[in-house]
Amino acid sequence: KDANDPNIPATDIQIALRFKKYINPSNPGNIPPLPVLAYNPVIDNVTVEKNGLTSTGNLLLDTGGTISVISVSQGMALGLVDANGDPFGDNYDFSVPIGGIGGSVELPGFILDRLTVPTLNGFNLIYLNARVCVHDIGILDEDTGEFTILDGIFGDNFMCASMDMATWDVSSTPYDNIVVDTRRGILGFD
Repeated sequence: KDANDPNIPATDIQIALRFKKYINPSNPGNIPPLPVLAYNPVIDNVTVEKNGLTSTGNLLLDTGGTISVISVSQGMALGLVDANGDPFGDNYDFSVPIGGIGGSVELPGFILDRLTVPTLNGFNLIYLNARVCVHDIGILDEDTGEFTILDGIFGDNFMCASMDMATWDVSSTPYDNIVVDTRRGILGFD
């Protein structure tokens, strides 16, 4: 919508977005015609907690991501996985098949004690019993040639209704409206 469209709903909670370049137009896996590529929104300083252990990172906002993901290093800091990203024994709560460029993989999932997002409103947005998977998502910066592992992604399961695949229990979203304001760099929840 246009910046001043009166139909854009007001939001009660605002989260700062920082835009980062994760654009790889020459990737041989790209299938033409290529979309317009833009910088990607990142939420800084998201803290995850499990059994008294914490880790903080910057998560890519992925409105199309079915499940949120934290990196293997964050999973290790919480005592969830080993250096290979493998859970210790059967010590995971669920698994989710994830697909994308290059194929698909079954990811181990965990129910964290909490996931905390800082807001611009002077308080934190806290998700209790936050569901995340652990997996490394790597990005090659075509300008520098550096390969970077993302701290994780903030996916759709924290924004929209979600379902427990084992029980088919559906939990509704706590939000009436979600606004991604790319001009001001704000994720807003009503």
